[in-house]
Amino acid sequence: LVLKKSTELSLVGKSQKNVEGTKIVSGKSLFTMDYQVEGMLIAMAIHPPAFGMQLKSFDATEAKKMPGIKDVFDIEVYKKGYERAGFDTRTFNHLIVVVGNSTWEVINARKKVVAQWEPIVETKEMVTNFGRRKEETIIPAGLESSDKHMQKMLELQGQKARVLRKDGDPEAAFASAKKIIEKTYSAPFLPHNTMEPISCFAHITDEKAFFVAPIQIPDMMKQNIVANLDVPADKIEMKLARMGGG
Repeated sequence: LVLKKSTELSLVGKSQKNVEGTKIVSGKSLFTMDYQVEGMLIAMAIHPPAFGMQLKSFDATEAKKMPGIKDVFDIEVYKKGYERAGFDTRTFNHLIVVVGNSTWEVINARKKVVAQWEPIVETKEMVTNFGRRKEETIIPAGLESSDKHMQKMLELQGQKARVLRKDGDPEAAFASAKKIIEKTYSAPFLPHNTMEPISCFAHITDEKAFFVAPIQIPDMMKQNIVANLDVPADKIEMKLARMGGG
């Protein structure tokens, strides 16, 4: 391997303009919801009304009578026993899905679905953090609340922490300090909201599985798709849309 001379470099050390900048400011960038294919259907999920609840049963009789509605069914986001990876996230695993011809028709049909919800029971999941370390995650039973989160944080605060980095000798600094000031601050939970609705275009056939979505690291989605949609890895194709916070 022969490295280039500094005089031969065309990119390193030189200011570069954003190649997508013009498209972004002129409204020409493609977001997932802009993607249109003839004959495509719209699918929307119905989630439980609160964290810590799950689907018990539902009646979609009236929803299926609505104009443009093709079907209403329930799905599991991850199959039972699926071992999650670092980028595999979901708040509710059991969802109701309404499928129809247009966004407006599906929105109206969702209102007609009568669902019964119940508190979740405690479950355990194994998560592999980016291929490096496996950890068991416990999802506690019952509804979540700010008070419970605060109580849990106070409990963890009193436990011995795992040191990931240590600069200098803080113990000696505290021991020799003339004055030590201690203060605890708290703030409300801020949701990691996106600027556009999270969406994905999917077209799955015997030949391939084609997706358009704002995915940060597409390669990390392959495990999920292979395991939960029974699609071979070599038949997966992804097109990245603009993130916009997605």
